[in-house]
Amino acid sequence: MTFKNHIYCLYPLLLFTAVFFGGLILFGGSILSDTQMLMFIVVIYGVFFIPVIFLHIEYSIRDRTVSFQFIDSNEFVYKKGNIETQFKLKDVSEVEYFGETEGFNNLTIQNYSFYIIRLKNKQTLTLTRLTVGNLENFIPERLFRKNRRIFASPLFES
Repeated sequence: MTFKNHIYCLYPLLLFTAVFFGGLILFGGSILSDTQMLMFIVVIYGVFFIPVIFLHIEYSIRDRTVSFQFIDSNEFVYKKGNIETQFKLKDVSEVEYFGETEGFNNLTIQNYSFYIIRLKNKQTLTLTRLTVGNLENFIPERLFRKNRRIFASPLFES
């Protein structure tokens, strides 16, 4: 997990938070005096905030002991805890991508995605956006199968 990947995933929420609190500072007096408007803003912020926090905590816990290295364009090393799996591109049968594939570019959860790499020996490796940026840059498109998920949680996939 890199700091850059954390910021990339959290960027929409950080921007939304800056706009949200900036609006409260600019219009605070009139908004804070109107209870219905304040409740509306709190609910809207909760709708955007809670899914991001859930996904970020889930990804962080899942990837706490995971590392992924590109040895060269055909060889990779996946390590989870003490178990290391070294494989070549020819060993990959399929890579499933779970995440946003189109639209919804303004959601705070748009940058959360994960990959399930299925090897020919039936082993599966799960990588989230916090561990690896764009796996598409290193593995040929013919091996990819994209699954559109607005809420891309590995918790709900096998």
